[in-house]
Order: sequence, then structure tokens, then C-alpha cells
Amino acid sequence: MEVVTASVTLALLLLSILLAWSMRRIDAVRRANAVLQQVNHQLESRVSELSHQSNLMEALMDNIPDQIYFKDVESRFLKVNRGVAGTLGLNSPSEALGKTDCDFYSADDASSFRLDDQSVMTNQKPLRDRIELGHTGRGEQWMSTTKAPVFDATGKVIGLVGISRDITERKRADEVLRESEERYRIVVESLTEGIVVSDLSGQTLEWNRAALAMHGYATLDEARHRLSDFAATFELTTLGESVLPLDQWPLARILRGEDLRDCQLRIRRVGSSWQRVFSYGGTLVRDDHGQPRLAVITLSDITERKQLEDELRHSATHDKLTGLFNRHQFDERLIEAWRVSKRYSMPLCLCMCDLDNFKVINDTFGHQAGDRVLAGFADCIRQVIRESDFAGRFGGDEFCILFPNTTAEQAQHAVERIRAFLERQTILSAEGTSIRVTSSFGLAMRQPETTETHLFAQADKALYTAKKNGRNCVIVI
Repeated sequence: MEVVTASVTLALLLLSILLAWSMRRIDAVRRANAVLQQVNHQLESRVSELSHQSNLMEALMDNIPDQIYFKDVESRFLKVNRGVAGTLGLNSPSEALGKTDCDFYSADDASSFRLDDQSVMTNQKPLRDRIELGHTGRGEQWMSTTKAPVFDATGKVIGLVGISRDITERKRADEVLRESEERYRIVVESLTEGIVVSDLSGQTLEWNRAALAMHGYATLDEARHRLSDFAATFELTTLGESVLPLDQWPLARILRGEDLRDCQLRIRRVGSSWQRVFSYGGTLVRDDHGQPRLAVITLSDITERKQLEDELRHSATHDKLTGLFNRHQFDERLIEAWRVSKRYSMPLCLCMCDLDNFKVINDTFGHQAGDRVLAGFADCIRQVIRESDFAGRFGGDEFCILFPNTTAEQAQHAVERIRAFLERQTILSAEGTSIRVTSSFGLAMRQPETTETHLFAQADKALYTAKKNGRNCVIVI
């Protein structure tokens, strides 16, 4: 009985131990299941987060217009966005996976791209903003490309990531701009008008070919100076020969905001006989906000034109043979001198003169010799009279001399000098024959309450008297 009881007790003890162990095992399993459930939840949450991030990355890549791609070490595409697919003419980005540039680009383009890939992965350094030209079935495409190596956890290069931006339109626009600038340059360089561009400090930046030649420069470097530096090389004057200070030079005026048009000035090279007449124009170039950025000067060489104008003006007012005033111009000067004389009660004398026996000279030596005599007589007059006096040829061998603010005695002295000077002269004919010439002079002075016509009549009367008295003399009325 005791044996049975002991056996039962032992069995119960064993059962109790087994039950306790089982309970602990069950509890451990429960705890392990709870941990597993928690880990599984975390994994699911992480997977969901990664999936969300992947979706965001996918959406981001597909909505960026730039081309984004990943390649393995053999330059095979592992991942591309829709930008790449669109450029390659694919319906889906997945169509590019496992392929290389050789499947889409010309052999030369693909070889160039692969060399760049290998350089990035071998040197483990990014390639930034590389301008590339690719040719696909869709045509020519310019791209700005950046590539960078991709590493695994151990630091080993496992491929690269690249992003390419289509700059074809920009390149085309740049080309259009370049062609436009080239056309502008050709036009500017072809102009006969000079163009000079300066910054706002007066530093010249650009000169076209005409401007360089007009100033005697061979190269642009020779001409790039500040405004103040040019004063050592050039002198600017008005057409009336007044020297301009530097602050009145065309560029200085433009920099102060003046718009110049046909500003005619004489330019001389210091220490040289070189001089020209330029017509200057120019203005400030302003930006879209109205702020000045540059100054532009235009200039034309009008030297020959001014010479022609001067010649035409001279021929309109002067006798071609003698260079003295013609009758019309002399009459205008007489009217003005008469007004001044009358207004300020100043003396005014008029002398009329002609050559003695001029017809005989023409008949004997010919008209060419007669022209020499007339020109020689005009030279005698010019060498005696003052700058304030006026002399003119009225026609044939008849001349007039006007003496403003001059008394009859003073005028007579001047005319007598002319008569004596001519008398001493020997004029040679074309054949070398010596010709001696004399002249007769009639002099009259303005009287109060008389007219210009009366003054002419008095001088003519005095000349007639001189002729009557034997010629080669001066008669005053």
C-alpha cells in the first residue's frame, strides 16, 4: 500500500512538474508569438512606408521632365523614368530595362556615353553638366548631363545614377542668337560709318573697322582707352577752330545724357599734320528699366563733303578767276557796312578801279595773259587791304574796294599803296613775255543823307576823272 501511495505521489509530482513546464513553455510561446506579431507589424509598417516612399520616388521621377536613370557596372539600364522613355521613343520605362545606349543611340553616341559611364565608375567621381549631343530615331537632341557613382554598403561601386536635361531648344535659341549676333557684327563691320561703344566710365569697349581706320588704329587693343587718354593723342576743335575742352567732347556729352546728331568737329592728331572733319552722333543705351548701361558714338568722315561745301559756298560768293567777292556778295557786304556806318556815324569809303588799256593787253598778248593780269591785280589788292576791308570784281577789268570805318585820307593812302604796288609788278604771259600794268582809282566817302547808289555814282565819277587825267592815279571825291 505504501508502495502504491509512493508511486502515486511520485506520479503526481512528475505530472505537476510536467504541467508547470508545459505552462512555462506555453507562456514562452505566447510571448514569442507576441514578439513575432509585433515584429511582423513593424515589418508590415516598414514595407508599407518603403512602398509609399517608392511610390513617391516613382511619381517624382516620372513627373520630372529631366531624364533620370540608374545603370549597373555594364551600363545596362536598371531603372529609368518616363522622361528617358519619352526621349527614347518607348511606350513604358520598363522597355528600357536591361538594355544599353547601343540599343537606342548611334554607335558613336553610345560609345561616347559608355566612356563617360566607365570614367565615372572607375574614378568614383561625379561628372557634372557635361554637354552631350545624341542622335536617336526621334532626331538630334542636346543634353546637359550629370552622372555620379552608386556604392553598396561595403563601398563597392555597383553602378551609377544619371540625370540629363534636354537643352535642345536652348541650344537652338543660342544658335539663333549667335547667328543674329554674327549678322549684326557683319553689318556693323561693313558700315562705312564708324561706331564706338563705351562703358559709363568713358572706357571704350568696341570699335568697328571703320572707326578704327578713321582714327588710324590697326587693332582694337590700340583703341581701347579711357576718354581722358585720348586727349594726349587727339585735339578736337569747332569748324571755327576753337579748341574744345575734354568735357565738351562728344563722348563726354553723351555720358552726361545728351543725344547728339550731326555734331561737326575738326579732329587733329597731336604732333602731326593729319586732320579730318567728323560728324558725331550718339546716345546712351538703356535697359528695360530705363537705366543707362552703355554709350554709343557714331561718326562719319565728312572731310571731302565739307571741302566741297566750302568750295560751292566760295564759288557762290567769289569770283572764280581772282578769288575776290563777286558782285552779288560785294553788294550784300556794302549794304551791311552802310547800315553800320549810318547807325554809328562811322566813315565808309568806296573805291572803284580798273586796269589801264586792258583791251590792248588782251589784243596783244591774248586772253590767257589778260587773265593773269587780272589775277595779279587781285593779289596786289589782297596784300594791301585789311581783314575788315572788302574787295570784289564787278566784271571785266572793273574792281571795287570797300573800306569800313575808314576816313577818305586813310582810304586814299591804302589805294595809293595798291597803285604803286601794281606799277612795280611785272606779270609774265604764258610765253614768258613781261607785261607792265597800271590802274586808275576813283574814291568816294559816304556823306550823311546819301544812298549806296549815290556812293557808287560818286566813286564812278572819280574813276572817270582819273582816266581823263591820264590814268595810273587816284582821284578822291
